[in-house]
Amino acid sequence: VIPVILICYVAAKFQKLFDKIVPELLKFFFVPMLTLLFALVLGFIVVGPIATYASTIVTNVILAIRGISPLVAGAVIGLFWQVLVIYGIHWGLLPIYINNISTLGYDNVMMPFFATTFATTAVVIAIMIKTKDKKLKSLCLPAAISGIFGVTEPAIYGILLPLKKPFIISCIASGVAGAYYGYADLKEFIMGGLGIF
Repeated sequence: VIPVILICYVAAKFQKLFDKIVPELLKFFFVPMLTLLFALVLGFIVVGPIATYASTIVTNVILAIRGISPLVAGAVIGLFWQVLVIYGIHWGLLPIYINNISTLGYDNVMMPFFATTFATTAVVIAIMIKTKDKKLKSLCLPAAISGIFGVTEPAIYGILLPLKKPFIISCIASGVAGAYYGYADLKEFIMGGLGIF
């Protein structure tokens, strides 16, 4: 998400620049084309490598922690997974998951991120039950349904982040569940969704 936001911000600056320098007759075609071209190049040359590097650092840290203590690694993955999702860095960790399943036949390193889906959904359901705010309650139901099927972004961006405290509670619950996943050395033998299926 952060790389996309950064690229869009830079694209907006390019758009304003090209809007000033491109003649009026050619603006309709050339301003969007040049904006997209420059933003795309910047994304591939600058933003993409930075995001890849950040993902690599996070991956190496998690693997190092897992080598010392699976319990702590599970807690770290569970605790920070939603934060990684917000910044889009979580995609850099999925190759560990895919590699383990294809080479070992199971994955136990990234397994704790499954705890996040259930913790997030549970917090949203608790908010839906507890709140008197009808608008918030109406947002919670579809976010909870999405969460049950493994898609937590509506809950994260639409409910938990704006309310702040429930986001922190959800991260802590994910960390506790992730610690258990690590301690119990739970394994996943096939790739599946993050929800009940």
